[in-house]
Amino acid sequence: RVPGIHLTISQNILGELWEKWAFIAAAGIICCLFRGPIGRIIDAGGLGAIHDAIAETEAVAAAAGHPVSDKAHAHTLNLLAAEGSAFTSSLYRDLIAGLPNEAEHILGQLAAEARRLAVPTPLLDLTLIQIRTGTNPTATS
Repeated sequence: RVPGIHLTISQNILGELWEKWAFIAAAGIICCLFRGPIGRIIDAGGLGAIHDAIAETEAVAAAAGHPVSDKAHAHTLNLLAAEGSAFTSSLYRDLIAGLPNEAEHILGQLAAEARRLAVPTPLLDLTLIQIRTGTNPTATS
């Protein structure tokens, strides 16, 4: 027991890890591809694309045998489709600050899984192209 920390024992840790991966990847796709916080993306007409990004990442999880639960999906929508939200992903914040980031770990590995499982992920793929183009130190102008 640790004061202030609530611990639980999961009966499906792999499933919960997939849910977390689907969420952080969707958040990364949305914020990095559209370069802003959720509320501004929605204001610019991006709600449909937000739903598409969530569907892509959750489709990869399902194809891998770990479908996202209704509870986790609702949590994702609550955070990533909320009008007026200032939410941004940590990946986006690192990217715009020019800091080392986890794009390849989060998005690149999910894209590799999607290819292996034959799941189309057009928004994920576009996000990776954009990030790789903007952060590749050997890219020429």
